[in-house]
Amino acid sequence: MPAEASAPFLGSTDFPARVVNMRSHVGRAGCLSLIFSPRFEDRSDVVKFSADLRPGSWDPATVSAPSDNGTERTVTDTAATETSKFYRMEITKPQLDRCGLPARRVHENRRS
Repeated sequence: MPAEASAPFLGSTDFPARVVNMRSHVGRAGCLSLIFSPRFEDRSDVVKFSADLRPGSWDPATVSAPSDNGTERTVTDTAATETSKFYRMEITKPQLDRCGLPARRVHENRRS
């Protein structure tokens, strides 16, 4: 992708559609920012990548800590050196208990 280029992508899952933009960094080879929106406080995101889109070829991307701005989240892939690299976002929503609150795991202590 040329310097200062951006490429939007509209993805859809069980969650509301997310718009993802990618921006390369001038003078910082191998860095590519991924900006996606909307972001929700109650969901976790994991950025994964693949060089060829084959099933089972998706690995966690080496990304910076997320930077949030309103409903937008930005992470930077610090290892974007491949000529072709595909990204996907794995989104998880916490399990809720019967009252609709985030489920907490109960650790049982046993004495021997």
